[in-house]
Amino acid sequence: MTHKLAYILAPNYHPTLVVQLQDAGLKVILASDNNKPLTDITVLIIHSQLVVNDAFLAQFPNLRIIGLIASGTDNITLHDLEKRNITLLTVPEGNALSVAEHCLALTLSLLRQIPKNNYNLAQGIWDRIRGQELSGKTVGIIGYGHVGSTFATLLAPFHVTVLAHDLYKKGFQKNYIHEASLADIQANADIVSLHLPLNKTTAYYAHTDFFSRLIKKPLFINTSRGKIVKMATLLDALNKNLISGAGIDVYEHEPPTNLSEQSYQDHYRLTHHPQIICTAHVAGVTNESFFRLSDLLAKKVIGLLG
Repeated sequence: MTHKLAYILAPNYHPTLVVQLQDAGLKVILASDNNKPLTDITVLIIHSQLVVNDAFLAQFPNLRIIGLIASGTDNITLHDLEKRNITLLTVPEGNALSVAEHCLALTLSLLRQIPKNNYNLAQGIWDRIRGQELSGKTVGIIGYGHVGSTFATLLAPFHVTVLAHDLYKKGFQKNYIHEASLADIQANADIVSLHLPLNKTTAYYAHTDFFSRLIKKPLFINTSRGKIVKMATLLDALNKNLISGAGIDVYEHEPPTNLSEQSYQDHYRLTHHPQIICTAHVAGVTNESFFRLSDLLAKKVIGLLG
């Protein structure tokens, strides 16, 4: 394994990534280094915003492994990796707990109307707004991967019923967690949380018909990918009282710059709506996940190289 070259193109990573790769015998090249021998690179470490296609891969004729310090692969053309016999390593488990905790925080904040309480007090308004308890509610989780299942686990102390829907996973029903159809969730959930990857099947998954079938006017949480739901559709669902509030961490356009006039108006209405809590794609951004992502990826790269 000696003399193999690892090129870290990702801008943000924990130092343990470099230390572990070097200790394993790899020579590590950073994006800031001069005279990078791209044709000799064996391992490439990237971030999720980088577009990886055949033209990009042509720079690295000897590339064998791409390590993604993230979980989402929607900017990577997987077929082009397969053609070149390149293995893709991801670490979706690295920030699953952080994202799941953020889902819980959004849910509790919406139920207890914490942002509105905070705003009122800052304006000198003493208004003891009556909130709701999470305990006893039915939570619909769509997508039962690393984040969805972790969110379900965090909900255990609240004595909720979890209805989980996943097209590709079965046999996970246990105690308060029940496998469910999408229709079951739409009919019974008080909170609906999306945990889907972005692909051709899931793009704008939460469309007008999706919202129109929600019976209990649930809270809607999305920390997965922005293009799972169109901003205008979400706003319309709120205005029609199809949902009672929303917690949003991801957006159609990230960052929201150079928007069309319509997209700008939709984004402004979304971020200023009194029934929506918005955060800037930070659900997975914690000190702990920052370390875990690099630590796990380093171990997977080293394990694959043998």
